[in-house]
Amino acid sequence: MNAERVLAGIESLTGAEIVRAFDGGPASQSYLVRHHDTRYVLRIDTPIARMLNLDRVTEAGLLAAVAEAGLGPEPIFTDAGNGVLVTRYLEGRAWTEHDLHADDALERLAELLKQVHGLPAIGRPIELPYKLSAYARAIGSSKADELAIEALDILAGLGDSDARQCLCHNDVTCANVIDGDRLALIDWEYAALGDPFFDLATVVQHHGLDDSQATKLLRIYLGQAVDEDIHRLRQWCELYGRLAALWEAAVEQFSGPD
Repeated sequence: MNAERVLAGIESLTGAEIVRAFDGGPASQSYLVRHHDTRYVLRIDTPIARMLNLDRVTEAGLLAAVAEAGLGPEPIFTDAGNGVLVTRYLEGRAWTEHDLHADDALERLAELLKQVHGLPAIGRPIELPYKLSAYARAIGSSKADELAIEALDILAGLGDSDARQCLCHNDVTCANVIDGDRLALIDWEYAALGDPFFDLATVVQHHGLDDSQATKLLRIYLGQAVDEDIHRLRQWCELYGRLAALWEAAVEQFSGPD
């Protein structure tokens, strides 16, 4: 889908211009847009978004609540059927892994996650068993089946998480953390109701935090952390690692040969 034509079709942004393209993920292409003195982000889905079953209608509703709380970008225009979203550009600097090692980084990130998890529990459940099975089917290999079974076993061992369900971002990587007037998050396309430990595990496992850093993050988030909490976080990290591997392989399968 041509970005210039898409932008020209948005009446509220008549006369806007594309400044540059962002480095994006496989499910969409994003562009920095200027309209008068205001900057926006135009996101256009690729076919992989539909293959990943991303729910753009629910995402738009979540973004409105998140933006009102000051924790994410404000949605300006959405056309979920055609995979088009425009949000106000969130001023600030995206974190890198180096930022995680700043003296107050884990405190600030834990506070951000507590704020996110304290928002109204809107949206749909994350449905991890469905995602794990769907990714494994798309990949179609015995290794993928093994990973999915291992992840499902871990999930079963974690027990019923319904009592802990809250709104989770589900992709809390440094690239999605924006440091401006306050910390905020972008890229809410995987947000859903789930166990808050999944967000904590994403931070730990994706960035390879060591045991002391993981325990520190957990203690700051909870106020204290007993051995049971630490063990639970480790289980979620194991689950996240398998889910991420399946997601990457599924995206590669959806992308087809180069």
